[in-house]
Amino acid sequence: MINFLNLSLSTFSFTMAFRSIIICLLWVLFNILPRSCYSQLIEYDSLHAVLEDATLPDLKKAQIHFKLCRNKQSQEWTKVIKHCDSVEIFLSRARLNDAHYQKDKAEDYIAKARNECGGILSTKNMHKAALKAFDRALEKCRQKNSPLLATIHSNLGYTYLNLDSLEQAMLHSMKAVHLRDSLGLYESLPTPLRLLAEIYSKMQLADSVMLFYYRAIASALKSGDTSQISDMHNFTGKEFKKRGQLDSAYLYYMKAIEFNQLSGDTSDMMASLFNLFILKKQLGDIPQALDHLHHVQQLAEKTRDKKMEAAALNSIGLNHLDRGDFALSLTYFNKALRLRKAINHMKGVTSTVSNIGMAYQRLGRPDSALICFNTSLKMAEKINDKRRIRFALSNLAYVNRELGNYRQAEAQYRRCLLLYKLIMHRADLARTHTGLGNVLLNQRKYHEAITNLKIGFEIFEELDYPELASRASQLLSEAYEAVHNPSSALKYHKIAVARRDSVNNEEAQRATAQREAQYTYEKQKIIDDANHQQQLAIEQEKKEKQRIFTFFMAGGFILVALFLIFVFNQLKKTKRQNLIIENQKAEVEMEHERSDQLLRNILPNETAQELKTSGTTKARFYNEATVLFTDFQSFTEIAASMNPTDLVQGLHAHFSTFDTIVEKYKIEKIKTIGDAYMAVCGVPNRIANHAERIILAGLEFQQYINTQKQGDSKIPFNAMRIGIHTGPVVAGVVGTRKFQYDIWGDTVNTASRMEKHGEINRVNISQSTYDMVKDSKHLRFEFRGSIEAKGKGEMGMYFVERKG
Repeated sequence: MINFLNLSLSTFSFTMAFRSIIICLLWVLFNILPRSCYSQLIEYDSLHAVLEDATLPDLKKAQIHFKLCRNKQSQEWTKVIKHCDSVEIFLSRARLNDAHYQKDKAEDYIAKARNECGGILSTKNMHKAALKAFDRALEKCRQKNSPLLATIHSNLGYTYLNLDSLEQAMLHSMKAVHLRDSLGLYESLPTPLRLLAEIYSKMQLADSVMLFYYRAIASALKSGDTSQISDMHNFTGKEFKKRGQLDSAYLYYMKAIEFNQLSGDTSDMMASLFNLFILKKQLGDIPQALDHLHHVQQLAEKTRDKKMEAAALNSIGLNHLDRGDFALSLTYFNKALRLRKAINHMKGVTSTVSNIGMAYQRLGRPDSALICFNTSLKMAEKINDKRRIRFALSNLAYVNRELGNYRQAEAQYRRCLLLYKLIMHRADLARTHTGLGNVLLNQRKYHEAITNLKIGFEIFEELDYPELASRASQLLSEAYEAVHNPSSALKYHKIAVARRDSVNNEEAQRATAQREAQYTYEKQKIIDDANHQQQLAIEQEKKEKQRIFTFFMAGGFILVALFLIFVFNQLKKTKRQNLIIENQKAEVEMEHERSDQLLRNILPNETAQELKTSGTTKARFYNEATVLFTDFQSFTEIAASMNPTDLVQGLHAHFSTFDTIVEKYKIEKIKTIGDAYMAVCGVPNRIANHAERIILAGLEFQQYINTQKQGDSKIPFNAMRIGIHTGPVVAGVVGTRKFQYDIWGDTVNTASRMEKHGEINRVNISQSTYDMVKDSKHLRFEFRGSIEAKGKGEMGMYFVERKG
């Protein structure tokens, strides 16, 4: 009986589905297809055929040419302009020969045609020609209070804005607003209001900009056009983003998406999601940003919008490039390139080829990178795109400099410099001066190198780019050293070190923030998935109840049977869903524990606990602690000759072993700075024998390095100095965001001096450390005498070894 019921149910469902499909097909057949066929076939091909009729009146021919003029989808823009000219020709003939000719109506035909012509020219960036077309449309428009007149004034405003004629742009925009307001055309009022906002933005009148954006949103809401409402929210969000008010920008972008969902406009939705991606990336929320970007890609793929899909793939590739996944970025760039070639999007092709070059460069394939950059440069020159020409030249100069082709690099940097000076792009101008200074330094043109490096350094300092300022100041130090100016060399070396330290701290803090954002995002995603599953269960329950009610009307027996099946299934489903929810809760708890563990890895346990409890930490003074510094011999020269991936893997192998050793001796690792490793004992937990512990750890460091040197290790930097000093320090966490535990005081500087004045494969300790461990049963010492330490004067130093 149950099988019979299931069969009857499935037959009924199939019949209903089949009927629905037939109805949809009939609706498409009688509604959508005739319209599309009419617009594409009748209004284009058939109208051309009608024009060949010699007996057709001139007035009718003018009307047909006007229809063809407005049918932009079926022809090239040059043909549209020819049809526009034909409207005037046949209307002029009709004025002489046609008894039904009406002058005012004919003049409006010409005005409409000229307006269409101006719009086409404007989209092709032919603004002066568009201006002439709009002016002629204005002359022909007889109805001085009409929507057409308002549209022409609005188009004139945009054209003057593109030509940077702000006064004329404002005049026509104000006229458009006044006309549309007086005629009650609220659906088209937001466009000139937004135009006024853009004009005031160029005039740098911030309050007026926001006033007109708010008016544009209000007008769009009044019109009820969800697509326009979404657009106005997007433009307002962009304005807030430009001002650095990112929270406000986010709110407006989210509002835009809400209205996109109401209107169902996929194109607008993709634009809104792209805006959100850029904003989230700027806020450092990379996982959420990539989510928005993948959503754009899926929508573009679904709607076959190849241009937007290529843009999304290109942006995904750039994100993977920034994160160091060069091979994966190359995959996305190649996909984007294929799509952009297919639609003949030359600017996009030029950019993507350049991005492929950057991926090859970072993969250690400079020859392939040079081919890509040269190709990109030729394409950019062909389309006369100065921005892309500058970018290609800058990349070519960088690769040639790295390959030692200094003459080529110098010529490319100088050409790039001329282009940047023309547009006064300060950041890129500074990069180019620094790159040119580096090339000139390698060619021993020291004085010219110093001039260029100073310009680059000063701009980077002004723009607050510490990483780039550090690089420029280090090159300046080398240049001054080459011309035997030690005081200036020392000055810029100190600046380079200070800027590099600040960058290292910021990078560590940024990494912590990103990990926290990743955890929060994943946690929220789990909760959202659980809620979604619960919502689906509720919706499914409603459908099942509705189905039971329908079959109840067919007969009581069927109702009872289906009700029993339904109850049984619901019980099983509820049990299964409860189990899923419990598992998801357990996963959330596990992620929370993982996050706490991550915080404990970054900060000492008691500091992490204090931060979680109160939200802040207090710096503490320690009368006595012992600080250790390590440094590899000739690391800079070795690093320059190594593959970046191998270099990082080598450092990771060494420092991971050091981490294991310091944990064994209950020592607190502070940080790594390039190839240097810094640790302290006696902080935050006070330990009586802190000096002996850290010395034993340092000796184990050297023992491990010696083992690597004697074995078959492929890591070339296996010679190291270690310096140790004991004294007072201050320890704690500075700031309220992106936390990092650190120590300060003269003890830290002195420990660094101990390392600088040590010897390879030896552990060098200060007099104060020796005084604490001189009676140790495990250690043997070798007095080195009093040695002059930079900035410290003469200091007693000892080499230390294990006994036995």
